[in-house]
Amino acid sequence: MITETIGLKKKIYRISYYFPYNSVRIIIGKVFTGFIVVFYYFGIYYIVNVLISEIIICMEMEIDYNWWEKYGANRINDFKSWVGDYNTDVKTECRKHVINKKYESILDCGAGLCSEYNGYINDSYNIKYSAIDRCSYFVELGKKQGIDIQLADIESIPFNDESFDVVFAKEVLEHLPYYNKALKEMIRVAKKEVVIVWFLPPDNQVDIIRYDEKECLYHNTYNIDGILSIIGNHNISKHNIEKNEIWFITKEKNF
Repeated sequence: MITETIGLKKKIYRISYYFPYNSVRIIIGKVFTGFIVVFYYFGIYYIVNVLISEIIICMEMEIDYNWWEKYGANRINDFKSWVGDYNTDVKTECRKHVINKKYESILDCGAGLCSEYNGYINDSYNIKYSAIDRCSYFVELGKKQGIDIQLADIESIPFNDESFDVVFAKEVLEHLPYYNKALKEMIRVAKKEVVIVWFLPPDNQVDIIRYDEKECLYHNTYNIDGILSIIGNHNISKHNIEKNEIWFITKEKNF
């Protein structure tokens, strides 16, 4: 029972984190934790555990989704200052890598304003560029430019296995409630390679989940061992540019 209740307790506190004030979080966490023993005693622990897990998933998806829908159009200049144009050093380095590999197709995950689409045009490199983003405003902007972009979630990419030579995500995973689903999806739809740009590189510390209450946005730092356990036997090379760390993940059968 001890191990089981600890697991449920962690989930309770995870839910309480989505409430706006620390005092409210503490009260909710303690009150609901007190009911754990009651749940267990009456034999409904497992049902409650499943329900709470589903609530967490829904709340995490809603918070992340609401930010982009709420601020995507109204804070376009802020967004541009954060992500930069296609000529930033880190984006130029990633495109150079893709071009050197002679990849023919790319999926840009969390593409935002699709600056990489224009980057490849500027580089005079012919590549089949596709993109996904969760912000409908960004998707509409991309479609007006004739870009192949879909309104979709990186945690549930709407493409078949190995649909693209390379799958790319820049400064996306740190803004998610957690990275595991997105990383698995990127590996799944990549035929040859996954390229990830971190602005908060993984390290040897425990996962640090930072939620900015003012911005309603995550800025997480993840434990590197947990990420490596998902990547498995695929080959990884890393490159540091300015404050960013680029991971080139080559799928095992291709190296």
